[in-house]
Amino acid sequence: MFSSLLNALTSSVSKNTISLKTLICMRLRLVFDKTISILFVSMLFVGCGGGSPFATDTIRTATFLYHDDSIVDKFSAKQGSSIIVPTILNRTDYIFTGWQEVGGSETIAIDATSYTLTKDIIFKAQYIYDNVV
Repeated sequence: MFSSLLNALTSSVSKNTISLKTLICMRLRLVFDKTISILFVSMLFVGCGGGSPFATDTIRTATFLYHDDSIVDKFSAKQGSSIIVPTILNRTDYIFTGWQEVGGSETIAIDATSYTLTKDIIFKAQYIYDNVV
């Protein structure tokens, strides 16, 4: 875009329709506008956390809850990272069967030791009643 404009300006100079002084001023203005635009965009990204808008280091959180919604554990890690799944939870007269996503369909089996974070997620401990007396 800038080179085509500069070529048009240069051809105008050769036809004596524009002065060399005007050409230089216009060229400096193009450089100045481009520099200011780059500085503004750079400052905008720095002001928004210092990272690139294309960063892939998204931090995700997995929260594990007891049956009564109190927090068992909470992990934050980069998206795609594996986290350690909390161990079996004891509850009187119940058998722990695994973890179920709150409001979703993801589950973590009772024998799982890790989970890969792909989104922010909340899991709740699942139990079955042990009616053996």
